[in-house]
Amino acid sequence: MRAHSSGINTMKIFFHILIFLLVVQVLPASNSLAESKLLDFEKEATGHQDPRRHDHNQPENDRCEEEDGLAEALSADCWFSLFAVGAYGGTSSWEKAAAKSKGQSLIPFVRLDLSYQDIESDVEAWNVALEAGYGPWAAWLQSTDYEEDNPRSSLKLSYIQALYRMSFGTAVEIDLGIGGTYLDGTDHSAGVGFSIPIKVYPWERLGFEFRPVWSNINGNTIDDYSVDIVGGWESVSLKAGYRWVSTGPASLEGPSVGVVFTY
Repeated sequence: MRAHSSGINTMKIFFHILIFLLVVQVLPASNSLAESKLLDFEKEATGHQDPRRHDHNQPENDRCEEEDGLAEALSADCWFSLFAVGAYGGTSSWEKAAAKSKGQSLIPFVRLDLSYQDIESDVEAWNVALEAGYGPWAAWLQSTDYEEDNPRSSLKLSYIQALYRMSFGTAVEIDLGIGGTYLDGTDHSAGVGFSIPIKVYPWERLGFEFRPVWSNINGNTIDDYSVDIVGGWESVSLKAGYRWVSTGPASLEGPSVGVVFTY
């Protein structure tokens, strides 16, 4: 009888140890699953965290002196050259718009981009962008909806910018864009954004595009880079590339595919 009781007690102790081990293993796993990549990105981008990334040891006067030194480095001749290049590119854009053919990839009247991006196994994004204008002047709007499955969360990154489009020859377009950046997740945040889209089309219906966008929200920088190969037909093209958006240690990146409509 004592042996039987001793065996039962041993089984109870073994059972309790097994339960303890399972709890120790399961709790960290559940906590890691609860971590949201999108929420982490939003916190880093909007400043809802300790200012770890900022260097408080550098005096304010030193930072001002660095900025003044950069401004002095850009001489009057340099500014004049930049202005001349911009004026030439804008004039070429007027000429290209006047002689424009339907579906032309550079300096479009209207362009609509629809794309899908795979970021991680449980994070994906849908992107829509619209550009409309004439000659060197245009408006550009882009909205990216990020969706996360586990934990369930969403985030929207949007841009609204005015573009100054410069055309160089028949194969190159460089734009300057400035406007607002908007981030909508658990809260709504807004800031300012600047972009320099570059399009190079060695062939009429096949080219390469690079669009960097730099934004600042609550003193935090968001770097958004996308590189695409675009090719197709008169008014419809397919594109494939890679996009990475980062702020501090958080990033959302992955390959993307999409379709482009131009007029």
